[in-house]
Amino acid sequence: MPTPSDRRKAYTCGFHPERGEQADFCPACIQEHETRLSAESMTGDERAAELSALMDRPLSRPFDLIHKRIEELVGRPVWTHELGLNRDGLIEEARNRPRDSPLTPAEFQTKVMAPLEATGKPIIGVVVDDPGDQL
Repeated sequence: MPTPSDRRKAYTCGFHPERGEQADFCPACIQEHETRLSAESMTGDERAAELSALMDRPLSRPFDLIHKRIEELVGRPVWTHELGLNRDGLIEEARNRPRDSPLTPAEFQTKVMAPLEATGKPIIGVVVDDPGDQL
């Protein structure tokens, strides 16, 4: 299995520039990820700032960790294509929406699907009414 250093060029971590150039994920970022604050304990501005930083810098930790953290900060599942099409909307959601208030289906349509539909690109969604129906 290829390692991250097999696929990437040397980079300087945007969070830890003092570490210099490195070809693998930043060990300091991974360690900090494991001891991060819970999204629920952060202010809206703190969540927005962290989300913006995660999206504006080169990947310094595995994408699955970043994706999971983005979902924690926003307070809902985030589709990967939203990261490129709805960056500013995600940052505002992180700032304004507490984690313990899930979106209703109508809110999901208005806040997530409508902006994506406005891009003119096809969107395919699957609705599962009964969790037992999931594959």
